[in-house]
Amino acid sequence: MENKKKEAIHKETVKAGSKTYFLNVKETQKGDPYVQIVESTKKDDSYVYNSIMIFDNAIPEFTKAVNKIAGFIENHANSDTKAA
Repeated sequence: MENKKKEAIHKETVKAGSKTYFLNVKETQKGDPYVQIVESTKKDDSYVYNSIMIFDNAIPEFTKAVNKIAGFIENHANSDTKAA
């Protein structure tokens, strides 16, 4: 059996200060899509990588949770601006 890294079928990149986030859509051996989120942080002369995988059955709930968190942060930032 070949131990070959699966190539992403779609990629998005988000740069945020000293970190870079890679959002990759890959496929399982059965052909089911999943999302791999990789955080890359430069530390000294190398990079540290952390990743999570979200399989297709969890993507709707994960997306809903991320949208809720983003809305909370946006509303929190707006309420701080109004208070100033």
